[in-house]
Amino acid sequence: LSPVCLGSLRRAASINAEYMGISGESGAGKTEAAKQVLSYLGAVAGSVGNVEKKIFEANPILEAFGNAKTIRNNNSSRFGKYVEIFFNEHDQLCGGKTTNYLLEKIRVVQQAQNERNYHVFYMLCKGANRSLKQKLDLTSADRFNYLVGGGSTTAPGINDKQWFDEMNEAFTTLEFDQKKVDQMYSIVAGIMHIGNIELDVVKSRSADDTCSMQRSGAAKSAAKLLGVNESQLEKAIVISKIVIAGQKPVEKGLSRKKALEQRDAICKFIYAKLFDWLVQQINKAMVVKTRSDKTIGILDIFGFEIFKRNSLEQLLINYTNENLQQLFNFTVFKEEERIYREQKIKFDKLQFIDNQPILDLIQNMKPMGILKLLIEEGKAPGGSEKKYRAKLSSKFMSNKYYRDKKGAPACFVLTHYAGDVTYDTEGFMEKNKDTLAADLLDLVRSSKLSLLSGFVPKKMSSGKRKATLGQQFMKQLGDLMGPFGELRAITYAASNRTKIKAELYFVPRNCREQMTYSGVFEAVKIRKEGYPFRLKHNEFNERYRIIPEDKGQRVGKGKKGCQDIVKFLRFGEDNVRVGTTMMLYRAAEHKTLELKYSIIIEKQRMDADLKELIDTDPSTLSEIDKDLYFERLARTVRSARRYRVDNDLSREAARLLEVYIEDRMDPGTKQLLEEAIQETSA
Repeated sequence: LSPVCLGSLRRAASINAEYMGISGESGAGKTEAAKQVLSYLGAVAGSVGNVEKKIFEANPILEAFGNAKTIRNNNSSRFGKYVEIFFNEHDQLCGGKTTNYLLEKIRVVQQAQNERNYHVFYMLCKGANRSLKQKLDLTSADRFNYLVGGGSTTAPGINDKQWFDEMNEAFTTLEFDQKKVDQMYSIVAGIMHIGNIELDVVKSRSADDTCSMQRSGAAKSAAKLLGVNESQLEKAIVISKIVIAGQKPVEKGLSRKKALEQRDAICKFIYAKLFDWLVQQINKAMVVKTRSDKTIGILDIFGFEIFKRNSLEQLLINYTNENLQQLFNFTVFKEEERIYREQKIKFDKLQFIDNQPILDLIQNMKPMGILKLLIEEGKAPGGSEKKYRAKLSSKFMSNKYYRDKKGAPACFVLTHYAGDVTYDTEGFMEKNKDTLAADLLDLVRSSKLSLLSGFVPKKMSSGKRKATLGQQFMKQLGDLMGPFGELRAITYAASNRTKIKAELYFVPRNCREQMTYSGVFEAVKIRKEGYPFRLKHNEFNERYRIIPEDKGQRVGKGKKGCQDIVKFLRFGEDNVRVGTTMMLYRAAEHKTLELKYSIIIEKQRMDADLKELIDTDPSTLSEIDKDLYFERLARTVRSARRYRVDNDLSREAARLLEVYIEDRMDPGTKQLLEEAIQETSA
């Protein structure tokens, strides 16, 4: 961590509640930065009840189930998390809590080219021993459809077998029930086998085509590992049960496309529930058992995303970043103005980019923004993406932050703080529904695995079980943003130097883009418009009083002395403000102060060195020490000339050096030098 970050963390010890927001795009180093913060806190504070180790051991589990290889990063977090670290009255770590956000569920069944599914699938295939593989009917990763969608089953720098062993050690440290761990592996393997289930089209002359499930080892293995009946599994995938209040349920055969969607939906649902369960178990292992007086929260969340094709996930992620950027700007802005008012100084009202218009467009606009319109379209009879897209165009065409994408009827463009992003609405409706048919819910509930059946409470129904993806997301975001306004913030922007996954490779354009995306330039602008440098009166006086004193000017104490220094340097009032308890000034003045201070300090150091050298009698030194003495004398004389130090000490040191040089010359060389000097003088 940088000295600035470490200083911020040290200051956190005096505050009851503080959070650090770590932002940046995929591969920028957000998670690694979060690990460094946790390592620092653990090393400095220590812990009770082995909490420190438990917090660190959560990482192998969360990364196994929540991270994946992407085109930007071989270990990319595909979820956001907020980690709260609790401290007792002795400032020791005494507990922790993790809250997860918006897991990328689509990755379980579909990956982009050159990307992988979540690490745990490959770790299980590579790391499981022969007995476990036989139990789970596992072979190599390239034999499973869900694991080869991106055309890649390995990730450079990731040893799947080693990571599997580390994950199992973490389960032991965090005191996971081994029976639950076994069921968890069974569920993960079951998902892999479901992905290998193939469906045949059943043609019909009098009705729509339906489909049937091929009799294969995949279906048999999936049913066994998930603890469900194979026939019930097939029925849940290929048949839809239509329930109408007051009437007997009607069964309708699904087309092959719809059935494949059903198959994928069950896997996404189970995996997301499994991930939530893992986080809950980790939290149980780190529950606070003593009084907690202080909290530091670390927000490690997905950065702004602009891809070739941006869907609903990117809209939600970018909306999150818009909210965080607004909070970031407002925090910096609010803190600046608070200090100025507290110091009772005159200042022009600070200006910053207000994200509110784009936030309103996406969510808060009355009566409906982009997300609420999507939710309502999903509820409407006959609702479709085409109608949704038409409503967007009709409602928001006059908004300067929205425009249609020419030549792409399904797309629209939003102007975010980080730039324009094109969103493709194809799949918006289905993704937002995030629903599971009644048959699939019944299937999960019927599992003999207590872990799996527990994912569907008895009171949960397909009709009233949960909100849409958009509604879930907005609630989570509200829960996340709500407390932040009352906490002290430390912000850290991670930056990826290059799109090439290699060390020591620097691409300036990449850094500039990411600094823009993370809002660093906007924060710097806010600080530059104000007075970014500030010191308490006594600190300013003590440090810089040597500048006028070096020229024989007397300096008063405290605030009066500060004014004497400013007057001596002829600083303009517009760039320096004398507050009630501190001095506030801008970059140019800071540079002048530090330069003059450094020069004087260097001259003082030189005078001390010169005096020490002059007071030393070289005749008392050994030959080796004598050579070192005169080498040091020569360096000090050169430095004195460079800094234009001309006093009795510098002149005496120069004389001693000249005597030493002359004494080492042979007579002939010395005579030639004297003659040359005489000729030059003539």
